[in-house]
Amino acid sequence: FIHLLAQTLRMMMCVSAAGHKADGKVLPGESLEKAMIQLKKLQATRAPGRGTYITKEIPKKTRDLFDLFGIPYPKKQIKN
Repeated sequence: FIHLLAQTLRMMMCVSAAGHKADGKVLPGESLEKAMIQLKKLQATRAPGRGTYITKEIPKKTRDLFDLFGIPYPKKQIKN
């Protein structure tokens, strides 16, 4: 089941990225795997003494990938 779910999400992302090719937006290296590695760098750290996580500033390349896939940017503070 998990494999089927992962493959479905992967295909949805590929279709979304292919739809934006006409706008000049493309995946880095024409590879979804490279895009996932780039998104993996985005992290949130737990604020000491509080029940929230704080995301670091999102680099432009990563923001471009969020736009390409149609994903909203994460909030600056995420409550636990």
